[in-house]
Amino acid sequence: MRNEIVEYFFSKERCELGLWTLIGRHADKINAPAEGGLTPLKAAIQQGTPDEVRLLLANGAMVDQALVDHEARYHKRPEIAALMREALMHARISASIGPASSSSAAPPPPRSKRSAL
Repeated sequence: MRNEIVEYFFSKERCELGLWTLIGRHADKINAPAEGGLTPLKAAIQQGTPDEVRLLLANGAMVDQALVDHEARYHKRPEIAALMREALMHARISASIGPASSSSAAPPPPRSKRSAL
């Protein structure tokens, strides 16, 4: 199955705004594996930046203990490993508390470096 979000991480020309756009267009694929079983979050762990991992997590990418362990063992990217541990902790807390009463809106798209100038 084709997953455009996974393909983004192997593209030569990437920008966070492009990822934001893909998530908006293909939100139903945020946890869907592409051919070979690679999910967007796994692709981001391998090829992405901490900000890209954060963006996926903020938009519903699911994390589990096996993924956290894999990141720590093989990729050795401390900032991404910390994000993964934190996301897993929040998921466990949320599961133990139950559904939140307030709606959780997605964060605004990241500002491009050009617009900040």
